[in-house]
Amino acid sequence: MRAEPVERGRRRRRVALTLFLAVALGIAVGGFLAGRSLFPNLGGEDAPSSRPGGGAQGGARDGLAPSPDTSDTGSGSGTSSPPPRATRVPPEEPGTVLVAAIQFPSALGAVEENRKGLLALAEEAARAGAKLIVMPEAAVTGYTSTADVGLTWRRPGKAGEGPSLEGRAEPVPGPSTGAFGRVAKDYGAYIALPLLEHDAARNHYFNALVLMGPDGGIAAHYRKLEIWPRVEARWCTPGDRGLSVVETPHGRVGLMICYDVHHVLPKLAEARAEIVLHAVAWVGDGTPGKFERFLAGRAKTAGVALVSANWSVRRRPSTWRGYGNSCVLAPDGRVLGRAHGKMGSEIVYARVPVKP
Repeated sequence: MRAEPVERGRRRRRVALTLFLAVALGIAVGGFLAGRSLFPNLGGEDAPSSRPGGGAQGGARDGLAPSPDTSDTGSGSGTSSPPPRATRVPPEEPGTVLVAAIQFPSALGAVEENRKGLLALAEEAARAGAKLIVMPEAAVTGYTSTADVGLTWRRPGKAGEGPSLEGRAEPVPGPSTGAFGRVAKDYGAYIALPLLEHDAARNHYFNALVLMGPDGGIAAHYRKLEIWPRVEARWCTPGDRGLSVVETPHGRVGLMICYDVHHVLPKLAEARAEIVLHAVAWVGDGTPGKFERFLAGRAKTAGVALVSANWSVRRRPSTWRGYGNSCVLAPDGRVLGRAHGKMGSEIVYARVPVKP
């Protein structure tokens, strides 16, 4: 009489155990699949590259990067970067000038491809009415590998892992100044052109920012004064042309490159610069808002407007987070325009007040 209830109890326990195991298996499978997107290192689009040198913008360790249309900073399918985006062009407003900060993922050493992509974006910005346009640091030549910040240029004849500057650094005037000068002339704009310059007479290499004017000529020629020791000391000569501030119909415009923000910006303010075109290749930890807050503080202290164009990437790298966040800041530190995202190409438009 007692055997039947006992057997029913055993059946209930077996059913309960089966159901428990099925649910547990389902949770485990679902967690694994979700983990592939929640934790990129497990695989998928944002996984680190298994190629030497991290793949990415810098290419393999021979220093030659793939073209910007196919470069890849992670393992996976090799998908190219998102199509260019742009912030909304603000409506016309008396007493202001439309400026543009172009965010762009340069590939190290892919000069022709970089130049082609930047020319298209510069023309788009100028066609939209921007009169002051700036691009990221060394954007034409590439600055360093975005997968491995330590992989950078080397001087011709010097030993090292990075690509040689021979045939990539340009004279000023040269091919890039001619090309961007034509766009500036066609649209009556000022375009701050960032490249690595070769002074053949002295065999020096400079990190340069050349302002092309509405007449198609060189309105200003700046060589970075404060080189970044971690990377640039290997190949770059500190600038020898002093500060660069030029009078334009849109106010007194100063030129500055990345690391210059620490000590050169106050000097530009002393030289009565009102708008500073800032070409950047930021290397930071990616703390949300850190780049923008830092620059806002500097702009407010100096009392100048900053148009800061930072480099970007095509695929999210695993080792650093300094890319994106290009922005335009008012002299009081207010954000007048900021990039939508961190990856791919983008044009940030804003209107900056011009002193009467």
